[in-house]
Amino acid sequence: MKTYLQLGVVYLTSFTAWFFVVPLVVYGYITNSFPGQGSLTILMMTLPSLFAMVGGFAAIPLTRIMSKKSIVIVALCLSLCGGLIIRFMGTSSLTIALIGAAITGIPAGLLPSVNNVVLPNIAPEKLREKVIGFNYAMLTLGMVIVTALSGFLAADGDWVRAYSVFYIIIPIITIVIFFYPRVKDNTTQDIALTTNTEPKERNDSSLISVLSSVPKFVIALLIVRFIAGFFYMGIPLNASEYFINERDINSSLVGMGASIANFFAIFGTAFVFIWLRKLKRFSLMMALVLCSIAGIASLTLPSVYANMFGWILAGMGTLIFSSAVNTLVVLGFKGKMAETISSLCIVAMFAGEFLAGYVSPLLSNLIFGGVSASANIQVATVGCIIIGIASVPYCKIAYKHLYASEKKESFVDKEINM
Repeated sequence: MKTYLQLGVVYLTSFTAWFFVVPLVVYGYITNSFPGQGSLTILMMTLPSLFAMVGGFAAIPLTRIMSKKSIVIVALCLSLCGGLIIRFMGTSSLTIALIGAAITGIPAGLLPSVNNVVLPNIAPEKLREKVIGFNYAMLTLGMVIVTALSGFLAADGDWVRAYSVFYIIIPIITIVIFFYPRVKDNTTQDIALTTNTEPKERNDSSLISVLSSVPKFVIALLIVRFIAGFFYMGIPLNASEYFINERDINSSLVGMGASIANFFAIFGTAFVFIWLRKLKRFSLMMALVLCSIAGIASLTLPSVYANMFGWILAGMGTLIFSSAVNTLVVLGFKGKMAETISSLCIVAMFAGEFLAGYVSPLLSNLIFGGVSASANIQVATVGCIIIGIASVPYCKIAYKHLYASEKKESFVDKEINM
C-alpha cells in the first residue's frame, strides 16, 4: 500500500508540471492588455518552453547536490511563485508577466526529469515498464484540465484570473513534504536494470564522466528525439490555422478536436508498454506514422470529421512517441546515468518542439516558395516518415537493451561485441 501511495504522490507532482500552457488559452486577451507589443507578448507562450530546457539541464547537476524530494519541492514552489506573480501583477507590467511565465517553465523540465528516474526505482516489478507511460499520461491530463479551467476562469477577459489554477499546487506541496518517496542515490552509471549483470565500478562519477559514457545508441535516439520534434509538433501547431483559414471550419469544432485528441492521447501514453511490446524496433517509427496519417488526412479528406480524426491520431502519435522514447532510453539504466539521460531527453523534447514553429515554415519556403499552414503540414508529414525510418536501427538496440533479461542477453556483453 505504501508503494502505491508513493507512486500516486509522484504522479500528482507530474500532474502540475505543464501548467505553463495557460498562455496558449488566453493569449488573445494578453494581446489586448498590451496592444502594439505583439513581438513581446508572444514570449508569454515561448519563454516557458525555453526555460523548461533550462530546468532539464539543471536537473543533471542538482541531482548530485540535492535529494530528489528537495528538487521536486523547489520545482513546485517555483511553479506556484511564477503563477501567482502573473495572477497578481501580470497586467501591471509585461516585463513582470514574462518573468512569471519564464519561472513557470523551469518546473516543466525539472519535474519530468526527476520523476522519470524515481518511478522505476519505487515501482513493483510488474509495473516497472508501465510507470513512465503512466507519467506522461498524468502530464497530459494535467495539461488538459488546466487548459479547460483556465479558459473558464478567464471567460470574462480578465486573463490573469486564469492563473488561479496554480493554487492547486499549494496542497500538493504539503502532500509532497510528507509522502514523496526518498530514493537512495545509486552511483551505478550504465548498467541495465533489466539484467542480472553486476554493476560496473567507476571511481569517477563526475558529470563529465557520466556524459562521456552515455551509450552511442542513446545519443542517436536523443538526436532523433530532438529532430522529430521539428515535425510531429509542426502538425498540431499549424492545424488550427489550416482548419479555420484554409478549410473554413468553425473554431468550436477545432477546439473540440484538440480536446478529443488530448483525451485519446492520455490512453495512448498510459499503455505505451503494449505499443513497445508489440511493435518492438518499429515502435517509434509507427508513432510518427500516426502523425503522418494525421497530416495526410487533414490535407486530402473532404470530411470535417475525417480531419478531426486525423488530429486525434496526431495527438496520440505525438505523445506515444514521447513516452516510448523516454521508456526506451531511461528505463534500462539506473543511478547517475539514468538521471543524466532523463534530463537530456526532456531537454531534447522541449528544444525540438520549440524549434518546430520555425523549421516547418523555413522548409516550406525553400520547397514551395512560400509559407502556408497546409505547406507546413506537408513538410511535417514527410519529415515524420523520414525520421521514423531513421529511428528503426537505434530503436532495435534500445529495445534489446531494455528487455535483455527476457532474451537472456547481457547488455554489457552486447556492447563489447559491438
